[in-house]
Amino acid sequence: MTRAVFGTVILFARVPKLGRGKRRLAAGIGDLGALQVYRKILRNTLRTVSLELGWRTFVALEPAISTSRPGEPFLRSGMQTSARFGQQGRDLGRKMAHALRNTPPGPCILIGADIIGLDHAVLRRALMACRRSEMVFGPAVDGGFWLIGCKRKPSPRCFDGIVWSQSNTLSNTVEKMPKAWRIAFVDQLRDIDEASDIQES
Repeated sequence: MTRAVFGTVILFARVPKLGRGKRRLAAGIGDLGALQVYRKILRNTLRTVSLELGWRTFVALEPAISTSRPGEPFLRSGMQTSARFGQQGRDLGRKMAHALRNTPPGPCILIGADIIGLDHAVLRRALMACRRSEMVFGPAVDGGFWLIGCKRKPSPRCFDGIVWSQSNTLSNTVEKMPKAWRIAFVDQLRDIDEASDIQES
């Protein structure tokens, strides 16, 4: 029996490499430590999104050239995803908008690869919220957001002008959305940006 599909999950991820990405985390535990932590939580996230319990899974990769041969853990048995594509855009906002606009129609959520406490129930709640609201956010403990979702395709510039990695990133993003839009919020979770995030998880 074919499982019904009611939405799309996009995983925003960087291919693990020593000395690349997670610079704030590496400042606290070193490049090798940061790579090991990222690989571990990336594997856990891939397991969760690959369950595909009513959703399609896409992976938006950085760097984009890695889509054909992303390596481990993306190709590990049991962690296959429906599709991979490269992140495209001059900054994080444009990359997210591009990803949200280039997946099948219908409710869609985009998440990071370094979220603590992520499970399939959280993803299902977020996708259901997308069916009732124009935009859905998953608040992060640090004032940003670990998830963004939408019922319809956003404009390519919907996230222009947002300053990322700030304590007011979420509130500023919500303020930029059209006033007539219904905004929903789901579970507050923690993402791993610094060494202290590991200790508190």
